[in-house]
Amino acid sequence: MISKTHVNQYHQIFSVVLFLSIMPIVCMAKQASPLSVNSMESNVLSADSVASDSISKTRDLKELVVEASNVTRRGNAESYVITKDMRRGSRTAGELLRKINGMHYLPFTEALTYLGSSNVVLLVDSLQKDASYIKRQSPDRFDRIDVVPQPGGKYTGFDVLINFHSKPNYTGFETNVRESIDIMPDGNNGKGNDFAKNFTYLDGTYMFNKLTVTALANWEWSKSGSNEYRSTDYPMSDYSEIQLERDRKDPQNLNRLNNMKVNLAADYKFNPNHKLSFQWQINPWTRKKYLRLPDESARPRQRGARGITCSIRKQE
Repeated sequence: MISKTHVNQYHQIFSVVLFLSIMPIVCMAKQASPLSVNSMESNVLSADSVASDSISKTRDLKELVVEASNVTRRGNAESYVITKDMRRGSRTAGELLRKINGMHYLPFTEALTYLGSSNVVLLVDSLQKDASYIKRQSPDRFDRIDVVPQPGGKYTGFDVLINFHSKPNYTGFETNVRESIDIMPDGNNGKGNDFAKNFTYLDGTYMFNKLTVTALANWEWSKSGSNEYRSTDYPMSDYSEIQLERDRKDPQNLNRLNNMKVNLAADYKFNPNHKLSFQWQINPWTRKKYLRLPDESARPRQRGARGITCSIRKQE
């Protein structure tokens, strides 16, 4: 028989056990609920921050490329700003011109044409210089090229004027050397004259801010053979004189040339519109030698004999 006292004790023990078993669940519920609420609040704040960033904040870009034309047109004249793309692959100023519309340039022969015309005048900083000298300059020296079709003034008569502009306050030195030899192995220049021409070229340019000093020299030696043939009629005497054409390998005339030229120049630029220039040019020697082998009387000879002259009298 259970007394009332024992029942009360059992009831208290059951209440304690029940409380101890329920309390961890309540604690876990309390801990989990704030986390879920905080997560929702965090999500809401993240959305607000994105909206705020899209309106009031800017983003950093790694690279921004802006493309623009490098050509300025004024009347019929065009001015080209020399860009890195134009310099890429260009070893000389002449090769820069291949990047300009209408220009055609052959680096080996230095032949330049504009819209098919070779009637071109080249300037450097508005001063006329030797065309070969200009074409061989470094492209790093210049920052702009002006192209003027049908120029006026002292350049009237040219189809186009091309003006290279040097960089402001440019300082540097450059030199060019060129050697060419022409050989004619077919013998058409005469026996033993296969070595037909030698050309040597040297130039140097020094620039220091507004001062430019230039020196260039070239030497040319050549020899060439040629023939003459003609027919002369004397109607009053019924007489004709004919000089037969000789074999090209046995030329009648021998021409020899030995020429040297030296050029020194200095230019000082006060401002874009005023310059002081000095130029000195000499030809230490210029020799031309012309040899003509004498004709011989007309006799039956094989083709290629020296100086065949035939006299023919018409039959009555």
